[in-house]
Amino acid sequence: MLNVSAEKIRKSVQRMVSSKPALRTPLAHFGTITDFRLNNSVVFTPFNECRARYPEVLSSVVLGIIKKEKMYGSAPFTIGISGPRNASKSYTGTALVKLLSSYGHTEHIAMESYFKPEEYLKTQGIDIKLQPRDPAIMDFKRLRSDMIDLLNGEEIVLQTRDRFKPDYRGEVKHIEGNKLRFLIVEGISALLSDQAGMRTIMDLFDLKVHLNISPIEAEKRLFVRPEIQRSLGLTTQENVEIYDRFRKVDLPRFTTHYSHCRSNADVVAYLNYWADKYSLSSLVFSEDTICRML
Repeated sequence: MLNVSAEKIRKSVQRMVSSKPALRTPLAHFGTITDFRLNNSVVFTPFNECRARYPEVLSSVVLGIIKKEKMYGSAPFTIGISGPRNASKSYTGTALVKLLSSYGHTEHIAMESYFKPEEYLKTQGIDIKLQPRDPAIMDFKRLRSDMIDLLNGEEIVLQTRDRFKPDYRGEVKHIEGNKLRFLIVEGISALLSDQAGMRTIMDLFDLKVHLNISPIEAEKRLFVRPEIQRSLGLTTQENVEIYDRFRKVDLPRFTTHYSHCRSNADVVAYLNYWADKYSLSSLVFSEDTICRML
């Protein structure tokens, strides 16, 4: 016999695939439910024509939760996005800003903007080239403080990180919390639990999303992304160093760091990389999340 929660999910699934438009959720426009797992998670598979539109699917999830839970208060709705390196976190965050801005002021914060200064890291014996994007180089304390200030309606000043500039220093942004409706924070450690004195920010998110790619997809993305066009033949010393770092640093994280973040997510988006872009293979919703939507 199904428990109450599972029975509610069953009814929600029936609504999502209902032939009556009035009963459908926004997700019904993008795909259908294809599996109901023993842990009460639900697998959603997009229609072929919607696979490249996964930011739209995620925005529908956000709006569905707000509508269902009547979250129309003054506090911003916060979205955390984690995922491996080159999993389209920045692209997804930017796309969500465009999609959600028509419903209220939306800001996107990349956790890379909270890397500690390289000079300080050197005094701690940390080589940023050998430990790129490692949680140890992240100023979680300042990030958490800034997020709390924004949620309390205060203003923060943020020196953004521009990966295409030699010193990585981008524009200075002033973000006013009292004007925010949506706050998106993305980074490989966004859904990391407390570790070794680093304060997590996971409890500050209303929705936790993990973008999941395989090691093969990550390697493919690293070397053939259009703006880089690296040689798969590893003909330069730079390519050799990049691949060596991927093998020694990024690859082991798929069974540790990235797996940990995925287990903390409310929604996991499984992505494939093909023809210079990602497409959505499926979404897996936790039991609580699917109940929040319907």
